[in-house]
Amino acid sequence: MSTIELNAVKKKITNEILMETNEILLLKIFNFIREVKETYLPSPCQFSVEELKAEVLKSEDDFKNGRYVTMEYMRAKHPRV
Repeated sequence: MSTIELNAVKKKITNEILMETNEILLLKIFNFIREVKETYLPSPCQFSVEELKAEVLKSEDDFKNGRYVTMEYMRAKHPRV
């Protein structure tokens, strides 16, 4: 093999190692972000299962007893700017 061929092979191997290293680094970063997100960010759910059931039952009762307003009423009360 000539020097040019050896340099080309060396460059190819170096690039492959760098690409692999970058992929591993990216995976570590993504895993870290996922861990932080799962650990420190609050859950989107505001209610426990029991609280949610109670809210649904209360809402159904309010609807049956006419304690609600229509979307038309809300739009008239709060017009868009």
